[in-house]
Amino acid sequence: MKSLITEYCSLVFSHLQYAMSSWGSASTYLFKTKTIQNKIIRLITFSSYRSNAEKLYAQRKILNLNDIHKLQIEKLMHQFKHGCLPYVFNYLCIKMDNIHSYTRQKTSQEYIVPRKRLATGQKSLI
Repeated sequence: MKSLITEYCSLVFSHLQYAMSSWGSASTYLFKTKTIQNKIIRLITFSSYRSNAEKLYAQRKILNLNDIHKLQIEKLMHQFKHGCLPYVFNYLCIKMDNIHSYTRQKTSQEYIVPRKRLATGQKSLI
């Protein structure tokens, strides 16, 4: 079982993780990918095709597609906040303090994503 999970991490997880921060918000196109990921987790755990995939992810401590997306966005924002990204990413987000000169209540939202003019720009993070 452990070797199957290792193979999953090396063959499947690495492909799912690749560029997830940019294409992960296209949820309608990722339905098939999520379905395939669920089938794979059922295969490597020798579960029936009707078993709950979310429980299998939790038991094996494997991230599902939505969790991978959240993790990648959090990594990207951490790198953005600490200035570790290339120069081209400087306009990815705007710090809320740079917009308002008055003090505001503390919220969990420190940054906002500027609105995109074109429909294709609205669908992507970058």
